[in-house]
Amino acid sequence: MERNLYELTNPQKSILSIEQAYPETNINCIGGTVRIFEKVDFDLLKQAFNLTVKKNDGLRIRLLKKDDNTYQYFEAFEYEDYPVINITKKEFDEIVKNYIPKPFNIYENKLFNFKLYKFEDGTGA
Repeated sequence: MERNLYELTNPQKSILSIEQAYPETNINCIGGTVRIFEKVDFDLLKQAFNLTVKKNDGLRIRLLKKDDNTYQYFEAFEYEDYPVINITKKEFDEIVKNYIPKPFNIYENKLFNFKLYKFEDGTGA
């Protein structure tokens, strides 16, 4: 597949150099949680996530290593059916309390990960 490759910006190069200085760590991973205290329409939430990714090409950036250089390209949008994880509020609170983003391979993978949690009462996170 032919891809349009672009040089990294200077801020991206700085982030990459930190990533390379601390390999196999979560140094550049940022995590966050949004708790929804009303019943959630998870199909609608999935549509909102997908629309956000579709309309923001920055969320579709992928990195590619080629000839000892790192380039970026923009992946075409594809709808993703994010799984809904049924969980108790207590289990979720434990996950949040102990949450440490896990490092991942930054090359040719998405640079984000959404998780949908559904509680017994239909609320979620």
